[in-house]
Amino acid sequence: MKKLTSLSAAIDEHVRPEAHLNFASTPSRSNAAILAIAKRFGDQRPAFTLSSTGFHSLAHLLGLLRLGTRYVGCFYGDNYPTPRPNPLYQQLIDEGAVLEHWSLWSYVTALRAAAQGEPFAFTSSLLGTSLAQGLEQHGRYFETEVDVPGAGKSRCGLLRALCPDVTFVHAPVASSSGFAWFSAPQSEGFHGAFAARHGVIVTADRIVDDDVVLTRPDLIALPPHRVLAVCEAPFGAHPQPVHVATPEYASDGYDDDVEHYRMWRRLCSDADEFAQFRAAVLDAHDVLQAYRDFVGAERFQALRATSPRTDPPPVSRVRGPIHEAPRDLRELHATDRITVIAARLLVERIRARGHDCVLAGIGQAFNAARLCRALLAKQRDLELMVETGLCGFEDTDSRRLDGYLLSRRNIASSRRLSNVEQVLGTLVRGTATSCIGVVGAAQVDRAGNLNSTFVDGKLLVGSGGACDIASGAQELIVLVRSDRLVPRLDYITSVGRNVSHLVTESGVLERIKAGWVFRGLEATSECRAWPEVTTHAPLDLACDVEFPILDRLELSHRHRSP
Repeated sequence: MKKLTSLSAAIDEHVRPEAHLNFASTPSRSNAAILAIAKRFGDQRPAFTLSSTGFHSLAHLLGLLRLGTRYVGCFYGDNYPTPRPNPLYQQLIDEGAVLEHWSLWSYVTALRAAAQGEPFAFTSSLLGTSLAQGLEQHGRYFETEVDVPGAGKSRCGLLRALCPDVTFVHAPVASSSGFAWFSAPQSEGFHGAFAARHGVIVTADRIVDDDVVLTRPDLIALPPHRVLAVCEAPFGAHPQPVHVATPEYASDGYDDDVEHYRMWRRLCSDADEFAQFRAAVLDAHDVLQAYRDFVGAERFQALRATSPRTDPPPVSRVRGPIHEAPRDLRELHATDRITVIAARLLVERIRARGHDCVLAGIGQAFNAARLCRALLAKQRDLELMVETGLCGFEDTDSRRLDGYLLSRRNIASSRRLSNVEQVLGTLVRGTATSCIGVVGAAQVDRAGNLNSTFVDGKLLVGSGGACDIASGAQELIVLVRSDRLVPRLDYITSVGRNVSHLVTESGVLERIKAGWVFRGLEATSECRAWPEVTTHAPLDLACDVEFPILDRLELSHRHRSP
């Protein structure tokens, strides 16, 4: 049965106001579908429930046009070059829209339950968090106590199955019969596609014959009976990347368009620029062609994938070369200082505890983990993981890794590619692996609890996978500025029970039974936020990291906005 049709025709046939639309990240999201939905319903206030792992970049369009009354996700804001709040989502809250905050693993777990026909999913990630309280208010979550024979009583969380009406996925290659290739990493996977009540609309960069697609059954994740329509949409994930594992189609892949990441942030606050975009793209008869014209063929061609094994990443807006190595840590920029201290601490903890792998969050945490791996390269092969399914990296000195951890370049440099379920659901919290996590936070309290969601009632960005890393990893190191250590949190995004150390620009707070011990850059340093903290001997001030490594990683200089 032929299912090839235009995206606008597929939406006319299968999408209705008040539906629950899911935009899956596998890891490429169908941004073409978001454009087409915006074109079709932009002036109608259709009151959709909209779900996605993260609302960022082109997905801002859904909020800008007020297409949803309920937004279900794990992240709301801008994630390039590091996580930042976007005022759009606070505006939506102020106007009465509902933003449901999930952790990445709990979100995937709830979709999996729906795909498997189960009414609930078990989770331990959310216990003790404000995320749990919020989802309970929305009717998505509740806790219960289970009496396990021989083990006593145990408290567990239950998530209601998350069941969208229509799920959109993007593939690099598909056929008119509904067969499509999906290359790893698969991020959230295809639980949302199997959970969708009505089915799946597939957008694809290229349409080929069935005979071609069927030569790689290992890349075909969805049975055609689940597919409602196949729609050709070249560069349909832009500005996000597409990675193609098959050699004959590898050149069809494309990199992140970082300038368009910046552009979407501007569009959320610049009404005139957004009006120009709307007139040029959304008001055109063919929205997808208008979007390609807006971006430009030359720009698309420049984004075509190249091999990270032969081409080093471009240097972007570096403040200037550093010709001399610093004598001690105090000479480093505060951001780089945190990164170097955290990397040295990671090395120390991995040697002491024998951790098998390190799971890094976005931004400084990823840079610290990269530097740690470089420092340990000659002693052991440490597996560095990213929550979306990137596991291990081929280049041990990290020269060709991108500081933006979700980039296609990092996907192509991975030794092994999997998904959220394996990384957050198994390797972080499983019984057979010892994992140390390293993440950043907007605030940390005396108990080690982390907040990245609300401060003074204002939205930050949400959990992403941080809550799952914090609850599952055997040990957690947190990177936080010293002025963000607070006595009490307004919102607990992640519980602090597994936090062993906090790294600030002034030193390291180490957890002991009675509280915290502080080792600072100066012998007289004190942790002002928590006066009861004991101050011990100062840190070793020697910057024993070769500066060529720092320069190569580019650390705080990498990806600075103009």
